[in-house]
Amino acid sequence: MLWNRYIGPGGIYAPVAARSQGMAAWTVPLELETAPATQQSFVLALTQAAGEPLAVWVNQDVQSPGVIRTARFDTAWGAPQSLPTNLGGRGDFAGSANGEAFGVWTEYDGARYLVASAKRDSAGLWTRMPDVATTNTTIDPGPVIATDDTGNAAALWV
Repeated sequence: MLWNRYIGPGGIYAPVAARSQGMAAWTVPLELETAPATQQSFVLALTQAAGEPLAVWVNQDVQSPGVIRTARFDTAWGAPQSLPTNLGGRGDFAGSANGEAFGVWTEYDGARYLVASAKRDSAGLWTRMPDVATTNTTIDPGPVIATDDTGNAAALWV
């Protein structure tokens, strides 16, 4: 389970995770971000190969574009990683049974909005992929993505 926790004056939030320990209990909630921001958005939890959770969130201060952050659970939560973005809106992420994950989001490149994408390989490395759409795209509520068990992905937006 993943959610935002209000942790301080000025609207400071941090992503927090807890894992189920079967039907009996939940782990103690743990803040995943050591440098929380004034806004957190599209906080997602994905399940990948062997049931490994992957948390995805956006750190965003009022005066700056958002930075997409991810953390993976193996035997403990790993250190958050940043995806290079100039976030312009919402996004979506999906994991596949082969341990990969994909993400799509709207991004502003200084002249227009586009649909950007990234892929996380089974070793945990995120790589920026080619943009999905490069025309001036204003998307609300944002693109969505789905994967199959072999690592293929499909993105959709309106």
